[in-house]
Amino acid sequence: MQVQVNMVGGNQMDNSGMAMGGGMAMGGGMGGGVTVTPGMDSGMGGGMAGGMMSEAEMQQFRTQNPEIASFNPDAFVVCEPPPPPPVPAQVVINSTLTAQAPNISQDEARAHLDAFLKERCCKSHKAINDLVIQSFSRANAINVDLDSIYENRTLRPRFRPYTGGAIQSFISPNPWEVPCPQPAQYRDETHELLLPGSESVRTCFKCYGSRHIRCTACNGAGRSRCTLCDGRGYREDKHLNPDGKVVSRRVDCSACQGGMRTCNHCHGHGKITCPTCAGHGQLVHYQAVCVTFARVHLNRVLDRSAQFLNGLPSEKIKAAEGVGMWGEEGLMVYQAAPFGQTRLSPEISQNVDGMIAEFAQMGNGRGVLRRSKLFIKGVPVFRADYYLKNPEEKHVFFLVGTTHEVFADEWPCCCYGCTIL
Repeated sequence: MQVQVNMVGGNQMDNSGMAMGGGMAMGGGMGGGVTVTPGMDSGMGGGMAGGMMSEAEMQQFRTQNPEIASFNPDAFVVCEPPPPPPVPAQVVINSTLTAQAPNISQDEARAHLDAFLKERCCKSHKAINDLVIQSFSRANAINVDLDSIYENRTLRPRFRPYTGGAIQSFISPNPWEVPCPQPAQYRDETHELLLPGSESVRTCFKCYGSRHIRCTACNGAGRSRCTLCDGRGYREDKHLNPDGKVVSRRVDCSACQGGMRTCNHCHGHGKITCPTCAGHGQLVHYQAVCVTFARVHLNRVLDRSAQFLNGLPSEKIKAAEGVGMWGEEGLMVYQAAPFGQTRLSPEISQNVDGMIAEFAQMGNGRGVLRRSKLFIKGVPVFRADYYLKNPEEKHVFFLVGTTHEVFADEWPCCCYGCTIL
């Protein structure tokens, strides 16, 4: 397997995804877990358990163990995907020609509008008695929905405190061979999996095996400046005397001794347990396979009636119930042949082919294509041009989809706080 190395810093990775450096490869066999005892690393783990290392000791350790001192958890390796498998046959979702949605009359359109207004406005539905529909017509909008899932994998170094026991240390498989569940739906997902055989025990790169680090709150002094008296050791106590004058006197601070108090973070020891190794002095380093599923989505309304649909947001058409005209799901979606079995016009079919080509370009560089889906639906749209009392003030409302969802943003509202859309 060939991999592309991307280093933010730290150790480089070889082709098997394992870091090249002291202590990373443990046990060359193909067997199961290898029992590791504390202090087996080439560093100073186990030898400095009694306390914190001095600056001279830390510098000496960094010089002798550069691979531990330069460890960078942000380094990553991009895994080159394996050759794509043979393209399987498509799974047809809906290849039968369904009947078109039936037409409705003006009276039915008026009834849908009346019910819609009664739900959303307390007064303006009364104006429906003045409604005069000048024209009532229908058009079929074509909604094309394309979905794909792409998979990408990277190797990232991870670690956890070593608490003893056996670890997995053997020749690791190809990162693309590590099983990972596919998303049940078309959505973005991220998984992090252990690369089998990549574990190894190393001295902690934070405390260098001493199990403690200097307290940052007091900088190792064990005492910090009192915040109650601001380090002065006393407080100004002000009160009124019998004459009504304000008198102040110095009172020793009860929270400290001379302006310094025991550090609450390290309790006066000047050091704290190393948070990286949890006080064990050693870490289990391993490679994590980061699996990212990225969704590529393209949803578009194709129609030749732009003037007819003027004023109706395309999102209303996309969300509406429609009549399924064609659907397929598989590794890829194809152009040409199936569309001859639908009621799509040659012009619309050509536009769909162009969408599929554009959709394929959107996935370039996103990873390995895992699944694609194409669904085409016809959405009936009824348009009513009307006026209320004044014929010069013309308005329009729409009934969208097979459920006849009403869109009437031009309807006058007679009260405050009602929702017409």
